[in-house]
Amino acid sequence: MSFMDTRNFSPGVIWGHARIVTTTNGAISSTLSTWSGLGSAGVTRSAAGRYNFWLRERARVLVAVSAIVRLPGAPSSAALTLTRGSIAILRDDRVTTSPSPSFQLQFVRPDTAADADVDDGATIIVAWAVKMSGAGAPL
Repeated sequence: MSFMDTRNFSPGVIWGHARIVTTTNGAISSTLSTWSGLGSAGVTRSAAGRYNFWLRERARVLVAVSAIVRLPGAPSSAALTLTRGSIAILRDDRVTTSPSPSFQLQFVRPDTAADADVDDGATIIVAWAVKMSGAGAPL
């Protein structure tokens, strides 16, 4: 059985999403964060600015991933903090790996592209799509 209930975009393509609320130094708030389409491990932080997304089952290919950072408080005049991670990069794509399929996002500073945690209290909003093995036409 596949891990998402939304299948009407393209045959065999499954969508997932996460809303990760950070606390201090990029730590994930277990009480405020939510996700769909992930296994029991969900999302874990592996290093400064790096987050692993653990799928329930192996996929054939990672079709798309998109991430944005919502600044804490998010007033319209909030300035971007250059010393914090705000740009997401797909670092590892291991959705075909068994028994622990995953992908990793790395957040970097906009001024130096160095790894960096997002602002304390920021919300990371992520959406992804995977093509399941043997499902539908090839990509």
